[in-house]
Amino acid sequence: MLEQLKIENFRCFKSFELNQLGRVNLLVGENNCGKTSILEALKIFYSGSIINELKNIIDYRSEYLLEDKEYDLTHLFYQHEITLNKHILLLGYSNNEKYQIDLSIIQLDNIESTNDFLKMIRHESDVDTLKKIQEIILNHYTEQGIKSEDNSIYLDISSKGKLLDYIDFLENKALKLKIEISNKVLKTQFITPFSFTPQKSLEIFNQVVLTPEEDLVYQALQIIEPNIERIAPIGYEIKNIHSRGGFFVRLKDTQKRIPIGSMGDGIWRMLGLSLALISAKDGVLLVDEIDTGLHYTALEDMWKLIWETSKKLNVQVFATTHNSDCWKALEALTSREDVGEEDISIQRIEKDAPRSVAYNKEEIATAVERETEVR
Repeated sequence: MLEQLKIENFRCFKSFELNQLGRVNLLVGENNCGKTSILEALKIFYSGSIINELKNIIDYRSEYLLEDKEYDLTHLFYQHEITLNKHILLLGYSNNEKYQIDLSIIQLDNIESTNDFLKMIRHESDVDTLKKIQEIILNHYTEQGIKSEDNSIYLDISSKGKLLDYIDFLENKALKLKIEISNKVLKTQFITPFSFTPQKSLEIFNQVVLTPEEDLVYQALQIIEPNIERIAPIGYEIKNIHSRGGFFVRLKDTQKRIPIGSMGDGIWRMLGLSLALISAKDGVLLVDEIDTGLHYTALEDMWKLIWETSKKLNVQVFATTHNSDCWKALEALTSREDVGEEDISIQRIEKDAPRSVAYNKEEIATAVERETEVR
């Protein structure tokens, strides 16, 4: 498990540290203090496909260059600026091992024979020859960029932060994004209040049907509605990808099949959380605004499910909240005998602070007893 994470020059963080991390970690703090950015940093840190992950994050935030709707890397960097030698560093420690990802802006080093290509393009009019030249250039560029002998990845970007698919010879001040990787790739699920689509839910559910993990789904749903007895996929194509559908549930003492969308936000949220936990087995679960759609009376049972399942499936959990009921419900879990001193952590994130304020088991209990506002 990750025990410490250092973030440099990413999003709103010039330099920031998370320490004393446990199996279950709740990030609290005011709006715009960087809680979601920490989840994004963790997603990048554990990714086996860095470029695709950067694109996913940019997609989610709609960070595009307005004139051509191309990916804009600028907003990933501190102060929304891309300049020569600026870099993003994600540095983590786990079991006395150090892992890191370093994304740095360097000057463009043209690929071999680029100058020759330029001369040929300027003077060549034959269409077939031009196509061959283009193929040669494109062969140097894949979705993962150019991989060098030192295992670094290089991506061409414009001076405005535009991610280039291949060398754009019309750019006057082209730069490169150099990605140096020594990370520990882990299966990771990143859940936002709106990210779990019916199709994704069905895919995971079909993998756990008739396995011990299927029971975890029922336990999760019964936190909200104890009378739920069965859940089953609808068996036909879901046309609206933004709907809350894909499943029927059956309640005790009735033969009616009820669309899961009729059961309210809490049921859909718990279905997503349970399926995400299962799919993150031996990996990491990242949940933004974990209490969304849940009444405060369900939060303690939610944390109990997350705690027991994360131990069983070897998952490290990072979640965010704005809700004091959410962290107080987590405190109730820390009183259990099987919860160790370092198993559960609340991390208070303060804007412009160099590190989080970490609350361990004893400190969480003291904060609740004194009605201290952790947020």
